[in-house]
Amino acid sequence: MFDFGKKKKQKEKASLLAMLGIGAASLAAAFFLSERYKPEETKKGFGSFGTNPWSFKKMSVLIAVVVVLMMIVQFSGLDKYFKTSLFDPLEQATILEIGEKEIGKPYCLGGTGPDCFDCSGYVQSVMKRAVGVNLPRTSRDQATIGEAISLEDAGIGDLVFFYTNPSAPTTVSHVGILATKDGKFLNANSWLGKMMYDDLNVEYWLTRLAGIREIQ
Repeated sequence: MFDFGKKKKQKEKASLLAMLGIGAASLAAAFFLSERYKPEETKKGFGSFGTNPWSFKKMSVLIAVVVVLMMIVQFSGLDKYFKTSLFDPLEQATILEIGEKEIGKPYCLGGTGPDCFDCSGYVQSVMKRAVGVNLPRTSRDQATIGEAISLEDAGIGDLVFFYTNPSAPTTVSHVGILATKDGKFLNANSWLGKMMYDDLNVEYWLTRLAGIREIQ
């Protein structure tokens, strides 16, 4: 089972180190600017300001405030409101465009296209053509790629996994591609026999959700 919704310590440590690095680099830049633009030069370059707007003290305070705010956002959980996906908007649009072109094509066990697909074959094909990501062939193996994230952190292009096989209730057996922030996803639906949109908010899917992974 995935570490669904779990925040990893390594990720937090890396974020903290990155913020401290940004702060240190910014302080160095502030010091350079304060030395570069002396008051006499500033009066010529900035006219009516009359004093050095690049003073090291002012810049240091400003940078400290920015770094503190970044840390608050990161470690308070507010960052979830800014996260969407590792894919940029153009890549997201391409994933949806290619995925939607296959809607209505028939489901077939073991199918990898172009005429029919099973769930993992569909995801593998779409992600390869849309963003050049090479995924394993089966949903179980695809569930080992990338990083597990929570539903609220997920974005377009992330993969959603499910336990749909009653004879193996703890083994991933279905996969889809998240298409909207409110839970719509593209998949090869074996029950209805075609490529289509489904909704995570539907009880069947929500109660069988194994986890969500962002592909890196």
